[in-house]
This record gives sequence, structure tokens and C-alpha cells, in this order.
Amino acid sequence: MNEQQLIHLAADGDDASINALAQQYVPVVWRLRRQYYVRNFDEDDWLQEGRIAVYRAAKKYQRLRQCSFGTYYRVLLSNQIIDHISADTGSQASSGRGYLIAGC
Repeated sequence: MNEQQLIHLAADGDDASINALAQQYVPVVWRLRRQYYVRNFDEDDWLQEGRIAVYRAAKKYQRLRQCSFGTYYRVLLSNQIIDHISADTGSQASSGRGYLIAGC
């Protein structure tokens, strides 16, 4: 099954497709884990955030855009982690400071 098929099935909530995409993009999760510190987040928390982000990205991704699903996923996951950090530190997440904007 190709990535576009997995994305379509994941957007419909197919657990196997979500898990397959999440496994494919685990290196992105580990890169972000090295980049950001989230207090009280362990390995399982990071993997769970990655799975949640795969589902959210699959729901919102539009293939007609100029970026790959991987890029869209990375930006979405980065912003999701920034939300956790903001909530943890008591910052106002709505300020928009520190957010990445997808170039697609």
C-alpha cells in the first residue's frame, strides 16, 4: 500500500494505517524529542503524540499543496509539542509566538 492510500485510510480512522504511518515517521518524533524538552514526557508520550499528529495530519493534509505529507506532519507535530510546552509553562498558547508556519 502506498503512502497516499495510507493517508486516506488514516484520515478515516483506520488504526492499522495510523500505526503504519506513525512507524514510518518515528525518526521525526525522535528528532523533535532532541529539539524540545517537555517536562514529564517519556518515550511512550512522544510516540503517542506522534500517532495523534499522524491522525490530525491525515485529516487535514491536501495532496494538492506544494509540500509532502512528511513536511506537513513535522510542522503539525512541532506545533503540537509547542502547545504542550506552553501549557506546561503557563504561557498563552494563543499568542502564536514560537509556532512554525508550514510553507505549503
